[in-house]
Order: sequence, then structure tokens, then C-alpha cells
Amino acid sequence: MLEWNQLHQNLEQASRRHRQLLDKFERFAKFVEEQVTAPAFHIKGIGITLNLDQGFFSTTFAGRTLKFQFESVT
Repeated sequence: MLEWNQLHQNLEQASRRHRQLLDKFERFAKFVEEQVTAPAFHIKGIGITLNLDQGFFSTTFAGRTLKFQFESVT
């Protein structure tokens, strides 16, 4: 059985890993946005909507929408 100190350390580590993964997801979303909105990008007509404060972004192309969501399951 975990002691309080061990439990606290485990929770801190989980929180830190979650934040690192969230940061990577947000960087990925911004990278996608930069790429598809660049004037030199070879595929025209891709739309992107960032809703990073809600943990997702979506892209739209040829009548299809893809939603990329960062979700943590406990």
C-alpha cells in the first residue's frame, strides 16, 4: 500500500507527464495550422479550426471533417 508521500509523488509525476503530452499535442496542432495555411502548401482548400482550450482541433477538406482530440482517461 502506498504511503501519502508516495501517492503524492505518483500524482505529481502523472500530472507532469500529462502536461508534457498536452504541450506536444498543442505544438502538433499549431504545426498543422502553419503547414495547411501556408501560401506555398500544395493542397488548397484545407480548413483548420483550433480549439486547444477545449483540447481539440479539426480540419476540413472535400466535405470531410477530422477531429483531433487530446483526451486523458483515468
